[in-house]
Amino acid sequence: MQSGDLVSVGYDDAERALEVEFVGATVRLYLDVPQDVFEGLLLTHDHGANVRKYFDVRVDQGGYRYLEM
Repeated sequence: MQSGDLVSVGYDDAERALEVEFVGATVRLYLDVPQDVFEGLLLTHDHGANVRKYFDVRVDQGGYRYLEM
């Protein structure tokens, strides 16, 4: 998934962890993210909508803790 500065996303069901890779090789692991947020990212991308806006509203502003790798 290449959309703006988002390069790829992945999700671990068991850990409820969303992994996001950004341009420049920065990777963030967002914790306790519901699966529907991840699925929303994929659907937004598949429908050609603004993935970065969805990400900003649902993930970045969602208050999820994250680890930067």
